[in-house]
Amino acid sequence: MEGWLSVTSMVWYNIMGLFCLSRYKCESEIARSITFVHGVVCLINGFCVFLGLANLDRMNIRSREVSYLRYVEWTICTPLMTYEMCLASRISKWEINTILVFTIAFCICGSIAALTSYQWAKLVLGVKGSIYCIIVLYKLGYACFRGNPSDFMSRVGYYNFIVTLTLWPLYVFTWGLGPDVYSIISAHDEIYAQHMFSLILKSCAAMYSILTFNFDIEAFEEVIIELANQGVQGPSLIAI
Repeated sequence: MEGWLSVTSMVWYNIMGLFCLSRYKCESEIARSITFVHGVVCLINGFCVFLGLANLDRMNIRSREVSYLRYVEWTICTPLMTYEMCLASRISKWEINTILVFTIAFCICGSIAALTSYQWAKLVLGVKGSIYCIIVLYKLGYACFRGNPSDFMSRVGYYNFIVTLTLWPLYVFTWGLGPDVYSIISAHDEIYAQHMFSLILKSCAAMYSILTFNFDIEAFEEVIIELANQGVQGPSLIAI
């Protein structure tokens, strides 16, 4: 990936992360949890981009060099972003746990399928991961669309789900075009495309949350001071 894009992405992820963390002082506990989780997601992405710039994102698997870091980031951040949408939809804890279990399962299956060099494993895990992904999208869609359209929190979950539904299939599509499957595009182009999808997905969710929860600069300054003096101490992540 081009150096300028990596540096710009790293800076942008960290700015979005700090902006989102600045909102964990807002009145609504759900809003605090959503923005805090997304702030953590953005900071994790910024750290992963930094490791990529330092050339610490690659390893050899059976004489094949792979960029493993994006799959680690994907396995961590995807369940967190799913959790955001669950909180915004105000569904029960049992439904949240069910969605998270299927999300983690399809992330693990997809990551192993992408990293393994055995074609039969790619096929089996790819199919299983796709099934789990469809289940997650169905449950998330049902939860988001049954919310009250006049409730701003439900709209957060609704619009984030629309963006997710649009971009998630593109990850699989570009992976299928890449050297691991059909070799239509190069590994560089695959990573570049998926990086752009990730940047769009996280940016849309972050900006919509910031605008919806009425961001103010004073709260952001307080977070900067806390980060410098005490470190980040997030809110309790509970579903109401």
